[in-house]
Amino acid sequence: AKSSYTVDSSPVNPGLVKIDYEAITTDVFGFTNVGVGLFGLMKGRSSYISTAYFDGNVWIEKGLDMNGMEYYNVYAIEEDEE
Repeated sequence: AKSSYTVDSSPVNPGLVKIDYEAITTDVFGFTNVGVGLFGLMKGRSSYISTAYFDGNVWIEKGLDMNGMEYYNVYAIEEDEE
């Protein structure tokens, strides 16, 4: 998928990540830029991820599930071992 993102730095909702989907295609059986089923419906749409915490190494996102329960996902940068 080709997409772009912005991170809100305003005092209203700091850390809100907005992902804009520009094209969702694939290359298959010698054809290029083939739309990917229902995912193609996302073209031109946006998704939002609410950030609870970010320090450059750890990112914690928060959200609400379909029942209104709050959840958190934690992501960490994996350091390359050389």
